[in-house]
Parts: sequence; C-alpha cells; structure tokens
Amino acid sequence: MNIKFLSSVTLLLLAACGQTLAPSNDAVDIETFTKLLERTFETAPTNAEHNIRDRRVRVEAQALDGYWFYAQLNTGAERKLYRQRLSHITLSKDETAIVQKTYEFNTPEVYVDGWNTPYKLAALTPDDFKSYFQAGCEQIWTPDSKGGWLGYVDPKTCIISSKRRNKDIRIESEGYLREDIYRTNERGYEMDMTFLWGTKPGEMIDLFPVK
Repeated sequence: MNIKFLSSVTLLLLAACGQTLAPSNDAVDIETFTKLLERTFETAPTNAEHNIRDRRVRVEAQALDGYWFYAQLNTGAERKLYRQRLSHITLSKDETAIVQKTYEFNTPEVYVDGWNTPYKLAALTPDDFKSYFQAGCEQIWTPDSKGGWLGYVDPKTCIISSKRRNKDIRIESEGYLREDIYRTNERGYEMDMTFLWGTKPGEMIDLFPVK
C-alpha cells in the first residue's frame, strides 16, 4: 500500500469561509453534499494494491457551528487504524462551491471508532483540535451534471512543510464523490512542480459505499 499517498488523502478533510453573501442563482446545496459524505466507503476486494475502509460520521457538538464530520481511515486485511481527522464543511463566499478544511485531534486516541461513542464527539470544543494544513490546502468541491461532486486541492496554493524531506513541498489532490462511488488521489511536488510521489495523472483509487 502507498502510505505516502494515504498520508494526506482523505483528505478527507478543510475551510471556514468568512462573510456570507446573498445566495446566487448558482448556489450549491450543502445538505445534498453532506448526505453523500456521511457514509462508509471501501476499496473493492479485487483491489490487490489498496485495502482501505473510509468511514465518516456527522459531529453535532454544541460548541461547533455548522457541518462537522469525524473521519477514520483503516487499512489492510486487519483494518488497522491508520488515521483520524475532523472536517469542517462550509459554502464558498459566492455559494457556488463546497469548502472542506481538515483538522487533527490533540488526543486522537480518545476518539477511535468515534461512531461507537457519539457522546465524546458531541462534547468536542475548538480546544480539542487544531488545523492540519495551512491556508491554501482547502479541498474545493463543485457539482457536475451527473449528480456528483469534483474535489480539488490546488498545488499552487497548498504548500506544506515535509518533516521527512526537511523542506517545503506542494500537494495536489483530486476527488470525485457520487452516490455510487468515491474516487481519490494525491501527488506531491517539489516547489518547481517536479513530481515527487503519489498517483500518476489520470489514476484514481476507487472506493465504494458499504451497504
């Protein structure tokens, strides 16, 4: 399994938007998007390279306004815990896109399999987590004509400090979310956009909703 790829996938997770503007004729439906997001996805049994289970549940905490989700990634045949994240879902300022910002827990071990202990998620406050990526790494989702959503993290703006490489690198990520599938990928680049790691252009990892 490509752990480097997984280290930032799922993204899934990005963005508080400032002042709310008056709705436009092209305003997207955030409720429709969040209903698609609040599910469990798995790679197909025939996928020999990747074995992933990605589960997201809604967080309804009194101290948190808006749409928040707990996301957990388990990998391998044993479904070992790989990652936990908290995501905030908002509308863009012009209300034509969804903005997703990702946070990490200060004490992630407290929230393992959080769907089994919803009272812990309901007790979350802003003091319990911090931003995982810096500004510019928000994943922007826009609707397509087939009932799906296209997500993108732009390497022009998403720059992170890589502890492993001891330097700044750029991150690019693509996503596609629809009723019947969730597709994702990620790539890392040097600052001059020289390819470092990740999926090749056009390649995606396909995950399917668990019935």
